[in-house]
Amino acid sequence: MTDQEQVNGLFAVQGFDHELESELHEARVLSVRPFDAERVHVSKTYELVIDSGHLCIFKPADSLLEAASDGLYHGKQALAQYDHTPVSTTISECAAWQLAKQLGTPWSELVVPTVMKFPEHPETHVRMVGAASVFRGGDVARQGFYTAVPEQVSAAAFFDSLIGQQDRNKGNVLWYEARQVIYLIDHSFSFARPGANRGAADLVQWRWSHGSRDLAGSELEALNRLLESSDMMTLRRFLAPERADALEAQAHRMQEAGEMVRDL
Repeated sequence: MTDQEQVNGLFAVQGFDHELESELHEARVLSVRPFDAERVHVSKTYELVIDSGHLCIFKPADSLLEAASDGLYHGKQALAQYDHTPVSTTISECAAWQLAKQLGTPWSELVVPTVMKFPEHPETHVRMVGAASVFRGGDVARQGFYTAVPEQVSAAAFFDSLIGQQDRNKGNVLWYEARQVIYLIDHSFSFARPGANRGAADLVQWRWSHGSRDLAGSELEALNRLLESSDMMTLRRFLAPERADALEAQAHRMQEAGEMVRDL
């Protein structure tokens, strides 16, 4: 499956079965401006204002190719380390949401709705392709959610294990303490091929070490629905075949073991 076929396949399935996703998909971009001015993240991101009234954080597919610090291209190193391409990072971002949406609660409430968009670069006016995630409040610096909402952390860990999340570090979990909810962001490096590298798996490791390795009935039921779906809940329509195969294999492993899987 070529990059263009993946983009076309994803664009054809997004915007259905979820009101907010539909609004994000259909909305016209009103403005684009840089986000994360302090460069907390490696990749360059933008803030999109769209005519649905929502604010989105946009990550261009090629942002990691340009990501550098002190003359070192950390973005390129990350792509190589995790065995991804610029397009596969965007597809993965959107695929995580598509899967969470199909699995339903609690995962559809934890994963931030994300769609592929094509805004113009604010300076060059060249059309960009990338993933636009609806803005969610929260703090990436505080880790109190482990004790405050352990059930959400456990559900998130199940999801990370299933999708082969390669880089779940403290910087991509938003803790909205006032509302007692966490949000999962940044799925660029996920749907890993077998044997791929992993940089961090904070949530999976937490669940593994806190005596909750066994899968709950709702988690086993979710795996059954995924495996019984003819197209892996639409993901085979746009996810690279070897990544879709890896997702299916991971689901089978978890189903047969009845517990969390830590390795990719």
